Amino acid sequence: MTTPRFDLTGLSETERLLLAGELLDMAYAPAAPLTPAQLAEMERRDAEADAGLVEGTPWETVRERLKPRG
Repeated sequence: MTTPRFDLTGLSETERLLLAGELLDMAYAPAAPLTPAQLAEMERRDAEADAGLVEGTPWETVRERLKPRG
C-alpha cells in the first residue's frame, strides 16, 4: 500500500465532508462565468427537456461515439 500524499486521518467526519464538498465545488466550477446568452441557452434546453420536447442520448451511446476509431 502506498503512503497517501496528504494525511487526512486527523480530520473529523464533519471536516472530511466539508473538504469533500469544497473539492467537488472546485472540480465542477466553470472556468469562466457564463455569458447571458449561454445561460439563456442552458435554461431553454432545460425547459425543453423538462417539457419532454427532446429525447436524451444514453451515456453508453455517447461513449461509443467518442471512442477512437482505428
